[in-house]
Amino acid sequence: MNKQSLLTAAKYAAIGLITLFFLGIITGGGIFLYQVHKAPALSEKKLVATTSSKIYDSENKLIADLGSEKRVNAATSDIPTGLVQAIVAIEDHRFFNHRGVDSVRILGAFLNNLRKGNRQGGSTLTQQLIKLTYFSTSNADQTLARKIQEAWLDFQ
Repeated sequence: MNKQSLLTAAKYAAIGLITLFFLGIITGGGIFLYQVHKAPALSEKKLVATTSSKIYDSENKLIADLGSEKRVNAATSDIPTGLVQAIVAIEDHRFFNHRGVDSVRILGAFLNNLRKGNRQGGSTLTQQLIKLTYFSTSNADQTLARKIQEAWLDFQ
């Protein structure tokens, strides 16, 4: 093969790779937009934790408040700064530097899962909150569709 035909082959290979790259971006974007469209609506009321199990009658009147501990939700200002710092240090040390989705953590979990063959999550504190309030906590429900919807709700 002469130099000219090698250059032509390299040019066609580069054009093919660039085309595949853009097709992948378009396909991935389409899948992302489809899953975002199917995501549940974000509601501040739903994000507030229930303090105990409550039973209501058909007219929405409280019949029983179950649970051994009666808890109340704390205002953000009532939570000690040291507690916030401890939780962030253990669960999501880049919490104040991302908008709900930590791409560094997700990439690290993905690479770990490839290398070791186990499942390691890359969820942030925000993603954990969304998962616990909007989705099943079953490991069987850890699908790409749900992860896309979690990410979308996290950004909001």
